[in-house]
Amino acid sequence: MTTNNSSKKRDGSQALNGTTMELVVRTIDGPEFFEQVWILSQVVNVLLLIATSFALLAIISYGKRSIEKVTGRDRKNKKFNLLVLAAVCPVTLLLRLITTQALLVVERVATLDSDGDDACEIVVDCSIIFFSLATLPSYIFLWYRQKMLYARQALQHLNTKPMRFARYLFVVLLLLGGTTSAFISTIPVRYQMSNFGCVHRKEQNYFANYITALTLVISQLLLFGLFCHPLRLHNKTTLKSRAASGSSLRITNRISGSQKVKKNRDELVYKAVKSATISMGICIISDLFAVVMVTLVLSHITPLSLTRSIYDFSLFVNIISIVFCFENWKNIFCGVFGKAALRGRSNTNPSISI
Repeated sequence: MTTNNSSKKRDGSQALNGTTMELVVRTIDGPEFFEQVWILSQVVNVLLLIATSFALLAIISYGKRSIEKVTGRDRKNKKFNLLVLAAVCPVTLLLRLITTQALLVVERVATLDSDGDDACEIVVDCSIIFFSLATLPSYIFLWYRQKMLYARQALQHLNTKPMRFARYLFVVLLLLGGTTSAFISTIPVRYQMSNFGCVHRKEQNYFANYITALTLVISQLLLFGLFCHPLRLHNKTTLKSRAASGSSLRITNRISGSQKVKKNRDELVYKAVKSATISMGICIISDLFAVVMVTLVLSHITPLSLTRSIYDFSLFVNIISIVFCFENWKNIFCGVFGKAALRGRSNTNPSISI
């Protein structure tokens, strides 16, 4: 009997988990691609590390240049806060990518035994925590962006009590969904070492995950609605004006110079709302795509390095989407290469382009 147990341990096909007295199968039948998937995950991780570092440098460089052009203490503070939130996004993603790299190392060096299981458990739990931390800044940035836009004169009449309630309800739901997800995913013993690398121990019951995901989706749709509401009313008003006049050109010719300036400022505000709405939509789509791929498309024996890479790519898409919230987003990327790249690309309206 001792010989058989030793043989099983050397073979690495199965072992007995002393903590839960559960038979852990270590040699899993699955696609041959899974045995080499770490190469793809490593390439994705390196590319994301480079791209995220570049995004961080670009945001910091842009922040130093643009903050000096803003006049007024209140506006300068708001823009500074917005830029800090934008910079926090790539910082937290870099921390998450480091944990993904640690997972790749564990999958290559850990042994097929309980020690390997413990290594998988620790590094994946850390990865989940940093994923929650990396998700929050993008949505907090968008939340703060809409809060700034609703403070503009063109949208102040929409900043009602129901809108303010919905705004802060979003924060509660986002934090509740994020912390609950991290708690559910890290407390149980859920991961093990296998011939494919770190994987889930067995077929997972995703009910609790679905509840958490539902909470996050509701919060995302709530924030998306806060962006869409002023656009819907603006489009409705514009259509009525055109129907009443028959031509928008006639209206433009009849209004005074001061009215034209106000109209142009209002249009710039709505343009900023539209770009933020698009960014919000991209964030929702990228997050849902990652969740659907990992929970519904890929099986539970998929190496965790691959599923982590899918989530990492989703987080990077979120960073790119929030950069598009800035009107002069091209300057953010070009600014890293020096002022020469920005020649002739001055901000057309510094009071709006934040």
